[in-house]
Amino acid sequence: MNDASTLSLFKFDEGTGSLTYDTKNGIVGKMNNVTWTQNANGYAATFNGNESYINKNSSASVSLKDEFSIDIIFRLPT
Repeated sequence: MNDASTLSLFKFDEGTGSLTYDTKNGIVGKMNNVTWTQNANGYAATFNGNESYINKNSSASVSLKDEFSIDIIFRLPT
């Protein structure tokens, strides 16, 4: 969801490389141990469930309020 209360929106649809980009505020995430998968909708980041993670650029700042939610859409392997 991308509305006025959205702080960051990472689509993970770059398809190549080790960087992912926030389409809301320009934050850059450095992905570690993440691979790309092509699907019918384009590309998706594949996390190995063990050693995959993302670091944001140090100059990026996001202020969290007392209450917040994190939305994740994922597909389990078949």
